[in-house]
Amino acid sequence: MPIEQSASVITVTYMESSGEWRVSLTASDKVFTTRAADLLDARGRVDRLIGKLAKEGISGTSVHMIDGSAVAFTRAYLTAKFQTSEDVTHAAER
Repeated sequence: MPIEQSASVITVTYMESSGEWRVSLTASDKVFTTRAADLLDARGRVDRLIGKLAKEGISGTSVHMIDGSAVAFTRAYLTAKFQTSEDVTHAAER
């Protein structure tokens, strides 16, 4: 019977504070932090870090969260990615 290995999870937590995003990434008992001006930049930085970790043999499924929720992250990320400057202008006018 083959030995099953547990799945490795890379946990990424995003937190916005004063217009800046702070990110904490945990992988294989190592913690990395970074900061970014916006959520899209933060996600890009995380993707690059995960790529570097993979080259060092650290890999796994990444779970991105805001307030402990992957759904909240997905909602915020998709909003940031697909919201146009026109949408922001119209929202400000309301």
